[in-house]
Amino acid sequence: MESISGLLAELRRDAVNRDAAAMAKTAHRLAGTALCGGAVRLGEICRAVETKVSDVGPSDMLDMVAAAEAAIADLRVETAKFTTLLPCLRGDGASSSPAPAGAAMA
Repeated sequence: MESISGLLAELRRDAVNRDAAAMAKTAHRLAGTALCGGAVRLGEICRAVETKVSDVGPSDMLDMVAAAEAAIADLRVETAKFTTLLPCLRGDGASSSPAPAGAAMA
């Protein structure tokens, strides 16, 4: 599987170079990598880039890259939350006792 960070850098480079065809190919590869890893929002954004990039101007290309970057930033935050919570889910964390019945999870 290709590196999401590397593909994102390539996508930004394609946008800066105003190369819609290269951007569509990179977005396709990034979407495949994202969807394979379960990053659905990022995959959907990249699929939209792939299909719409030839119809937009240079500033819109950079906006598309910014949307992908935001999705990756959100993914990193969620991954950090999950990593912190994982020991509790496995039962080897300090807070491994089950929540009271009816308690809402954040």
